[in-house]
Parts: sequence; C-alpha cells; structure tokens
Amino acid sequence: MRINRLFVREDLKVGSGLDLEGYRAHYLRSVLRGRPGQVCHVFNGLGGEFVATIVSVSRNSIHLDLTAFLDNDRESPLETHVGIGIVRSSAMDESLSHATELGATIITPLHCAYSQNNQRSLEKRVDHWHQIIISAAEQCGRNRLPRLAPVTPVNTWQVEAEHRLIAHPGHGSPILPARTPARVALAIGPEGGFNHDELALLTDGGFSIVNLGPRVLRTPTAVLSLLALTQSRWGDMDAARL
Repeated sequence: MRINRLFVREDLKVGSGLDLEGYRAHYLRSVLRGRPGQVCHVFNGLGGEFVATIVSVSRNSIHLDLTAFLDNDRESPLETHVGIGIVRSSAMDESLSHATELGATIITPLHCAYSQNNQRSLEKRVDHWHQIIISAAEQCGRNRLPRLAPVTPVNTWQVEAEHRLIAHPGHGSPILPARTPARVALAIGPEGGFNHDELALLTDGGFSIVNLGPRVLRTPTAVLSLLALTQSRWGDMDAARL
C-alpha cells in the first residue's frame, strides 16, 4: 500500500501534533484523499521522516499526530551540482523533477544565450521551481531537498568538483573518468545547447564534454541521462553498492 508523503516547514517531534492549513490542508484532503485514521509520512528536509496519523479533517485545516520517526536516508554518496540552462516552463519543470528524483544535491538554473527567459516573470518562476522540487521529493522518497541556487549567468557560474562534465550533442567521449569522485558538476544547456563562446568558457574552466549518443536530446532528457550515467558509475545506482 502506498503511503502518502508531505513536505512541511515546521519543526517535527514524535508525540507532538501538527496542524495543516491553507494549500497543504487542501492538498492532503482533496488531492491525497486524506481521512481521519489514515497514516501518512511527513518530512521537513532535515533528514528522516515522521509517521503521522490524521486525527481530524475540517474545511480549513487538518490535525495530525506524529507517532514515530523513521531514519530513512535515501541520499546518494555522490554530491552532484547540476547546472541547467533555463528552458520553457514545461521542460524546466521536467528537468527539475528528473534532477530531484536522480539525487541532485544542488541545482543552478543557468541563464544562457539560448535560454527562454522573461526577467519580469523570473521571481514567479523561481517560486514555482521550488514547488516542483518539493513535489518530486514527496513522490520519490527523498527526505532532503536539493538546494535550488540563484539563477546564474553561465559565464559567471563557478563550481568546485573533482569532475566537471557537459552534455553536448555530437561531441566528446562517452567514457567517464575512472577515478571515483566525491563531487561532480554537470552542465546541461537549454534547447539549442550552449553556444560556441559558452562551450569554450566551460571547457576552459575544466569541464569535459560527454557524448550522450548520436541523437539530439531535449534538456529534460539530457538531465536524466547524464545524472543516471554518473549515479550508475559513482553513486547509488552502482550495482556494487546495492
């Protein structure tokens, strides 16, 4: 039986109660069909999750009792910092969901030459991106949220990592470095990729181009593919770690 999961920002403690109001109460009541007596899991991004029993449901609020703590750690041993070129709304949502589900530690939206971005709506988009990350974490079982870094021009993006990799169509090697790192940085461009100057800047900064095959991938697919590749080689998708 699937257990519904809900992210909250409150401090949580076994034996205490939790009152949900507004959007979160509506979500648990109307979307997740929460009813008195049902059990769900709640987490606040600090690690682990709490077993919660729904005590009462009203039109405007839901009261839960926290009955147990589960020290579930689903974070990858590999720290990944993913830079994603800003794309149109639906594709950006997919990219953020994939990055969260595949264990990204930090996500930086990159403003690139080919980015589809309206500065006037950027603040609203960032708020929406936070919610996409939360929803993906609720779905995939992560109890810590990846950090969403501020929107950064790709030509000023600085990141420390043992391996720095770029997904770029038709270039590079399909072979990843052999040495297992603690941290990797991944750069995925918007639709159209990085332009010549951006690519040169990244490679001069220590990034290596990885070939993800002969087909041109959409940004969300490239995010998924490059993260899966790195997690399977160095992270928690490695069969030797299972």
